[in-house]
Amino acid sequence: MTGSRDLNADVDIDVVGLLSEVWKRRWLLLALVLVTGVGLVVALSFVAPRYDSSARILIERRESPFTRRDGNDYSSSGSQFDEQAIGSQVQILKSDDIALKVVTALGLAKREEFSGSTEPSRIDRLLMALGMKSPPGIDAAEAEVLKEFNRRLNVYAVEKSRVLVVEFWSYDPELAQSVPNAVAREYLEITKQAKLESNVEATDWLGPEIEELRGKVRDAEAKVAEFRSKSDILVGDNNSLLATQQLSEASSELSRLRADRSAVDAKAQTIRAALKNGSSLDAIPEVIASPLIQRLRERQVALQADISELSTTLLPSHPRIKALRSQLADFDKQIRNAARDILRSLESNVDVVRAQEEVQLKEINRLKTEAARVGEAEVELRALEREAAAQRDLLESYLTQYREAASRQNREYLPVDARIISRAIRPAEPYFPKVVPITIAGMVTMSVLATVGILAWALMTGRAFKPVGTMPSDYVPERVAIPRIEAFDNDELDEFDDGTGISPPYDTEITPDSPNDDIETPDLTTPEHVVGEQENVSENSGAGTDGELTIPASDHDFNAPEVFAFRHAASAISSLGSARIAVVSPAGDPGSVVARMLARKLAEEAGSVVVVDLTGSAVTTRQMLGEGHFAGLNEMASGAAGFGEAVHRDRQSEVHVLPSGDVDGDGVALDQLVEVANTMTGSYDFVLFDCGYTGPEGLKLVADGETVVVISCEGVTSHEAAETANHFHAAGFADTIVVRLDPSDREVMPAGAAA
Repeated sequence: MTGSRDLNADVDIDVVGLLSEVWKRRWLLLALVLVTGVGLVVALSFVAPRYDSSARILIERRESPFTRRDGNDYSSSGSQFDEQAIGSQVQILKSDDIALKVVTALGLAKREEFSGSTEPSRIDRLLMALGMKSPPGIDAAEAEVLKEFNRRLNVYAVEKSRVLVVEFWSYDPELAQSVPNAVAREYLEITKQAKLESNVEATDWLGPEIEELRGKVRDAEAKVAEFRSKSDILVGDNNSLLATQQLSEASSELSRLRADRSAVDAKAQTIRAALKNGSSLDAIPEVIASPLIQRLRERQVALQADISELSTTLLPSHPRIKALRSQLADFDKQIRNAARDILRSLESNVDVVRAQEEVQLKEINRLKTEAARVGEAEVELRALEREAAAQRDLLESYLTQYREAASRQNREYLPVDARIISRAIRPAEPYFPKVVPITIAGMVTMSVLATVGILAWALMTGRAFKPVGTMPSDYVPERVAIPRIEAFDNDELDEFDDGTGISPPYDTEITPDSPNDDIETPDLTTPEHVVGEQENVSENSGAGTDGELTIPASDHDFNAPEVFAFRHAASAISSLGSARIAVVSPAGDPGSVVARMLARKLAEEAGSVVVVDLTGSAVTTRQMLGEGHFAGLNEMASGAAGFGEAVHRDRQSEVHVLPSGDVDGDGVALDQLVEVANTMTGSYDFVLFDCGYTGPEGLKLVADGETVVVISCEGVTSHEAAETANHFHAAGFADTIVVRLDPSDREVMPAGAAA
């Protein structure tokens, strides 16, 4: 029976169920992973190992600062290698020119790993023999070798650096080492040849250009000299025009004359004022500096001294003193006359200087006219000089470059702007295939794919779904009182009494105030019902070859039924694959523990399981779902709830539980109960009815002749359980077994399984 869920209601993905499906097929999953690992190891052992090696090239200026013409240019040369320039060097390394030179130098075309792809196939040979296809030429074979070479070569630039990496892989470690080094050498050689060709082209071009420029420079300088002579433009000191220089000198001389005239005029004014005012002339420097006045002053001082000396011996009216005084006054007149002479001399100097100023001013005016004429001619002269200077500078630049290129060409000094910083070495171990990592990755991938396949199969078959109304395993509903469930009316129950004195528990009134212990257990120990208690459990219990439950060897001897241990009974029922099971508890609620344990065991080992609680006291519902109100059989029968809302999940396992439901309902009709039983039989692998304390006639509402009837020994003796089993055998339930819980079974009993 498949595990599909035809619940006709909303469902949700059951994550625990998905994981359970994976766990059930763990051995298949492990086998696939191991087979994948072994297959990969075997397959990789046939793969030829590949070796790779790499060389590194640094792009930098190799020019020495001592061989460069401009030292500043050398310091800033590193900035010329930008990202685009580095990318260009990568493309040069990947060029076919370098590849062809390396292929030729190493003889790669003769190697089987390169020339194997160039050999024509059998079909091509047949077509060539029939003349329908021409044989491949040398160019085609070379193209194939070049294509294979480029496929194995990898060149890239290290991020944020000017380092280029040249990688190559081969089946031969020696070749993996040789190719990167050969590519690096050819790259340096091609770069050097490119510089050599550039120098040769430069010298070939500069030679004629220099000869032509020399003639142009001579012509330009001749034009400058000719125009200078025709325009009478003379050059003085400091390469300035003579007219301009003379004008400047004349202006300076005129300024000097005016300054001298002003100074002489000021001196004359001072002397004139002193003479007019009669003030002393001793404060005037020009008067004091006069030699005549100095001698007169000396005589005057000497005469004054004589007067002073004679005044000590002679009276003021003495003729001698009078004579001396008369001479003293005469000296003052002479000094003033000498000062007037100095004044006249200064006035004469002023007139001379003024005349010089007039002459100098006329000269300046003449020079101005000449400077204006020369300035106009100088404009054209400067244009000719600029042309000559430009031609001369260009000639000098060409001569310098020509000499530098010629010297480098002759001396073969051509520094390449790159150098090999790391040469390829012989690889010690292959880079592919990595057996262990690939095997592990393959096994992990297979495990993931297999797990996904199992989950997908569970989703497609419906095993991964659960009704929306189920409760999570760790959810405990609010505790409420649960009244007695009236599943059938008393008239119907009377019909189920077979006269054995054992009737269903529905005729017992159970209220929330009356505990389960008050349920009266019928006395089955009367002499006509007691048989010898058998404690031995048959070890041969289990499923027969035809899928039916194997009954002990007593051949259904009702007077000696055997008692099965729980683990053997669960194993026998599980081996059926699918079944309808009814658990009968002669002791009432205490015997329902067998129903709960059996349901959980089957869900763990066999398949999907649903438990229908028909105990009347809802003991199974409380133990598997917790205290609270749950929609169930009554709501589903009345249409108040769908199948998905009436089915709940066990808190301890994947078992689905169908409670009795609302005790205030009108009960479930017989035809509805049979329809529900048939529906669940088609939806689950195992449908387990926990009937509690009932008789054979009551069990026939949900069971048929193929139903496995389990009689629980909990709460009764083996004799009482065996007597109950005899009644069910007599009623036509052939697969009726008595199950007993051993102490070991109780130790592993999950929480909440106890009655």
